[in-house]
Amino acid sequence: MDTLIAFRDLIDPGIIPRSVKKKVARLRPSSGSFYAFIGTRIDPATAGLTDAKIIHFEYTDVNRTFASIPARQQSDPFPYYFVTSPSLKDPDCRHAPDGCYLIEIISGLGYEHPFTPWSGSRSRERGREYFRLKNQIGMSLVRSAERYIPDLSISSHLDYVEFATPLSNEYWVNSFNGGNFGPEQAPDQFGPGRFVNCTAGIEGLFVVGAGAISAGVASCIVSGVWAANQAVELLG
Repeated sequence: MDTLIAFRDLIDPGIIPRSVKKKVARLRPSSGSFYAFIGTRIDPATAGLTDAKIIHFEYTDVNRTFASIPARQQSDPFPYYFVTSPSLKDPDCRHAPDGCYLIEIISGLGYEHPFTPWSGSRSRERGREYFRLKNQIGMSLVRSAERYIPDLSISSHLDYVEFATPLSNEYWVNSFNGGNFGPEQAPDQFGPGRFVNCTAGIEGLFVVGAGAISAGVASCIVSGVWAANQAVELLG
């Protein structure tokens, strides 16, 4: 459960300490992402991919790269994205039929632009305009990745493609505004800006996940172990 949703929507405000209410009120959600999940007959290894991610930055200035994401026109190349292939990460797991491969392309894309009109709507019930917009952005992302996988956007090479937006995260994962990493990964939201000790001043309630120590798999695992140890002590 997203920390922001838990404290703003689920927990009785009457039992939340005032200091925690102030902290939650200050927390800013992280940005969302746009995803392309592709099934193709293009062998990613032949195209030059390995089991590692390719992370593309358009500019050597990282801040400039991320600042340019919301400013891009819908048909412009994405200035930041990463490309990965589950088929190469675990080739013995048969993620796809013989001769077919999976490729994932992911880039940052804010919730507020351009998906706000469909906020709160149900998945697969957002109408033609949303579907058109999602596919327009999605194909732009696929074409951007052709820098590393030539001809990927050719229809005969896209045996299957599914695009997902920040609204997908909001609906299916219940993340606040479709954010990827709980609270925004900003300096003022680390340490005392998060729930770094996995507690919130409410007996028996422990905070784990991206809103505790930090975002990322390792931090979330550590928060779970730490919270479990505290829960065991509480239970005696």
